[in-house]
Amino acid sequence: MRALGLSSEIQWEMYTQGQMPHLPPLPDDIPRAPWAAYKDKGWTNRGDFLGSDVIAPRLRKYRSYDEAQAFAHSLKLKRKEDWPLYVKGQFPHLPLLPPDIPACPDKTYRRKDYGSRWIGWGDFLGTGSISNQNKAKKYLSYAEAQVFVQPLGLKSSGDWRTYVNGKMSHLPTLSPNIPRKPDQAYENFEWHHFLGAEVSKMNSQRDFWPFDQAIGFVHTLGLKRFQDWIDYCAGKFPHLPQKPLEIPSNPQKKYQNLGWQGYAHWMGYKKASESEE
Repeated sequence: MRALGLSSEIQWEMYTQGQMPHLPPLPDDIPRAPWAAYKDKGWTNRGDFLGSDVIAPRLRKYRSYDEAQAFAHSLKLKRKEDWPLYVKGQFPHLPLLPPDIPACPDKTYRRKDYGSRWIGWGDFLGTGSISNQNKAKKYLSYAEAQVFVQPLGLKSSGDWRTYVNGKMSHLPTLSPNIPRKPDQAYENFEWHHFLGAEVSKMNSQRDFWPFDQAIGFVHTLGLKRFQDWIDYCAGKFPHLPQKPLEIPSNPQKKYQNLGWQGYAHWMGYKKASESEE
């Protein structure tokens, strides 16, 4: 194992899962869990086994929270789910995780010896998202936010999205203590009530785009099959823009009599032999 040059637990996991094709495969007579197989038979730690002298995570000395946070910000990851993918090396254009930054910062920086600094993934990665338990700590109350929002004269969730994206230069910039996604920050949220707009309650939660506008957006994504649409709606394509709230996840129902012709037409690809309607 020492001849392989592996230097961490993560690299060991990648190797045993066949994700390092440049290395010879794990022999059948070497266990995937050597810490269990060699317990009381010479096992001390992974650093000794791999020859890397790597210290167990619980015993390592890591950078301060502020230093680790600065590094995490530089990666420009979009969501907390990207962090474990990055740690496993699935963003090859980014630098490898330094050994003095923990793979599980949400656990390390909760500890008292690191100042109990952990706030949330949005703070650590710099995405601006805030966990449910921390939303009330930074945002105005619902009623206070309404005082700022309603004079803006916005009529729908689509107007709100245009506004928060800075495309209504005639309006004042969104106050930093009002969430960009108020429907996720406030309980029992209704767009028409929040904006003060005269729209029906049926459409208050979802003000969908017309079919032509929605399909025009979807065609720009370059999706090639029905499963791609499912994965895209689930956020599994981080390189693509997030699905607008105004586009339904089940377009065949919303647009059934409004232009719907099947998923091949919806995504702009030539229909294969798969059944997808």
